[in-house]
Amino acid sequence: MDGPGGGSNGDPTGPPRRGALVDVVREARSAVNVGCRGWGSSSTALAPRRQRLHGALDPPPPGRWGRAPRPWSASPTWCVSTVPDRGLPVGVVGWEQLRGWAVQVLRLAGASEEAADATADACLYASRRGLDSHGIAYLATYLPRLREGLIDGAARPAVVGGTDALAVIDGRSAAGAFVARFAMDWCCDRAARHGIAAAVVRNSNHFGAASCYADRAATRGCVGMVWSNSDAAMAPEGSLAPALGTNPLAVAAPGTPMPSLDMSTSVVAHGRVAAAARAGELLPAAWGIGRDGQPTRDPAEVLANAVLPMGGHKGFALAFMLEVLTGCLAGGSVGPDLHQERGACHLFVAIDVDRAGGRPAYEGALARLVSSLHDVPRVEGAEPLRYPGEGAAWTSERRRGGLELDESTAATLRQLGEEWGAPFPPEHAEGP
Repeated sequence: MDGPGGGSNGDPTGPPRRGALVDVVREARSAVNVGCRGWGSSSTALAPRRQRLHGALDPPPPGRWGRAPRPWSASPTWCVSTVPDRGLPVGVVGWEQLRGWAVQVLRLAGASEEAADATADACLYASRRGLDSHGIAYLATYLPRLREGLIDGAARPAVVGGTDALAVIDGRSAAGAFVARFAMDWCCDRAARHGIAAAVVRNSNHFGAASCYADRAATRGCVGMVWSNSDAAMAPEGSLAPALGTNPLAVAAPGTPMPSLDMSTSVVAHGRVAAAARAGELLPAAWGIGRDGQPTRDPAEVLANAVLPMGGHKGFALAFMLEVLTGCLAGGSVGPDLHQERGACHLFVAIDVDRAGGRPAYEGALARLVSSLHDVPRVEGAEPLRYPGEGAAWTSERRRGGLELDESTAATLRQLGEEWGAPFPPEHAEGP
């Protein structure tokens, strides 16, 4: 089977040729914007999947920028999904029904009510906005960690130091989503008084999609920024083993649609590779190296060794500085110390828009920025230029009626329901 990024150099069964790692790093550099630009013919291969799930590729709902909707291409290759193709859709589950089940199964696994609420909300937020690698299926990771004690379901984070506008927070090994929500809410509360606030966090856990918390700040009128470290899983150029984590970052700001950036410092998020492994997919060869240090398309091999940094040395440098801003600044664990994200460290920042340049000036400048971006001339056949957050807003609108489950995800959730004594709810037959 061949797939995106395939070719002889990406074939895990063939012998690696001399210079293969150099070539794959070059390919990785060109794939930094893979989510919007594609890998050669692979976008065409993925088009039937998108049409099957969503029907015609109609435009997202217009924003409130006071201008007519811009032209939208009918081409099915407008974007290449980084979500694995796990089979035909089997039905839709409503968000309230899905949340109720997620909270129930988390509680059965030992999470407190607050921790279960925060974790379920984080998973569903990611699923709603198309970040499926960190969505509802991530319960398959959180539940065993609760059972094994890597996540303390009963623990509560606490402020243990800092100043009026800077908190040092001990996560106390609580659920990462609970810790992150606590930290960002603290930042927003203090930013309303001081204009800006920050929280450094140690002894936390995996918190899901970083944008969940940056977006949370944006809905409260703040620019929200989130950084985190993670287990060492990324190999710098020329390395045979991982040195740093994929260390995610997110930035969001008030607006409609909300400007929102969520990215890892690797070519691809580690969760996306894990999702491909569960689905039995091959990866683009530019994404990672196997245990022999050579490029591979086998996700199990990548999980056993390392993904590659985005932009080569630039992605590695950014990941290193995020370690400084999280593990070092919080006086906690750095990536090479972590195991399954237990002890992860974060940094949260909130800046109150009203206390900065003022809301009217901010909204006017943002409207001009977005308008100028949308008006940039495009080459013939190019897809519309969108700013970070527009695609997620469209996906959220498309999924407003519930989450359309594929065969693999539905099977995973049913299995979790059986294991934890919380039968997974039946899927509805019609889409959103």
